[in-house]
Amino acid sequence: MKLPRAIRQNGKYGLIDSDGNWIVKPMFDEVNSFREGFAGVKLAGKWGFIRTDGTFLVEPKFDGVKDFHEGFAIVQQGFWYGFLKPDGTFLVEPKFIDAGRFCEGFAYVKLKGKYGYIKPDGTYLIEPNFEGAGDFFDG
Repeated sequence: MKLPRAIRQNGKYGLIDSDGNWIVKPMFDEVNSFREGFAGVKLAGKWGFIRTDGTFLVEPKFDGVKDFHEGFAIVQQGFWYGFLKPDGTFLVEPKFIDAGRFCEGFAYVKLKGKYGYIKPDGTYLIEPNFEGAGDFFDG
């Protein structure tokens, strides 16, 4: 299946299919690339996610989003970060001051000035006790 393409017209972005037909007429301020079936979209200063058919997974209500990776997306509300599941519900509601994407099954988070790691069920693999953290890679 070919993914929709974001097209800019009159200062707004919409989505077209591989035949050039509109899936969503231009209405968005910004559109991220599709990752794992969803794309971040900005509308009236807020971010949400759409599916490849142009329907909303989550209406724009976040101050920022990062693309889905290993099944979860990072969302920002105010100064706080949390994790969104592919069904549009929270894995962890925004409560972290910093968060990294899931890599090799774990994501770093910062809470009360310290870093730790969470698992895909939202529980801690490592409680926040460290001054810094980064993504897991290569085992």
